[in-house]
Amino acid sequence: MTPPSLAIIIPTLNEELCINSTTKRLLEILDKLIEEKTISNKSFLFYIDDGSTDSGWSLIEEYNKETKGRVKGIKFSRNFGNQKAIIAGLTEAKKYNADCYISIDADLQ
Repeated sequence: MTPPSLAIIIPTLNEELCINSTTKRLLEILDKLIEEKTISNKSFLFYIDDGSTDSGWSLIEEYNKETKGRVKGIKFSRNFGNQKAIIAGLTEAKKYNADCYISIDADLQ
């Protein structure tokens, strides 16, 4: 049986200070689960920048390049709210054919 692919949905709003540590920690967890064959190596992080005014989106774009697409995301033109960001993240991440989805706050709470 092929392990499922997992998309971790992460809404952000001015979370520049959290993105580095969050991304590194979640990629470590994904790598461990992939190694254990619990999830597929097609699993990924999906950030939704909910109209941030800091440089968080630049960090997300850098991680997208560095990780060859394991970190993905979309950027809103303005703030629409956390729940709409999660819905948009689920909708967009679905295009990458994940089998299961979870959401977590950018500060990992």
